[in-house]
Amino acid sequence: SILGTLLVFFSYGVGAAFNFLIIRYFFKDVLANKFTKVKAIIRGNGQYGLLLNLIGLRLIAVIPFWVLNIAAAMLDVKFSTFIISTLIGIIPSSI
Repeated sequence: SILGTLLVFFSYGVGAAFNFLIIRYFFKDVLANKFTKVKAIIRGNGQYGLLLNLIGLRLIAVIPFWVLNIAAAMLDVKFSTFIISTLIGIIPSSI
């Protein structure tokens, strides 16, 4: 149903944003040396490269979403870039 899809879409977006902000502002130093392989995969040329990499990784679901959330927070991805990539990347799984 449309209502269910919108609820999943909204809930996942809020949860991912919350995870991203908590990691960035409270746990970034603790997790600085973790997830190095994932950070190397995501890192692109500028914010546009990061956006494309995050969207692609969410669409093909190679790396769990929660790991992408943590890695993006530690890579200093802009919050807007993160949210856009998250919302685009979860469309197929929420329909």
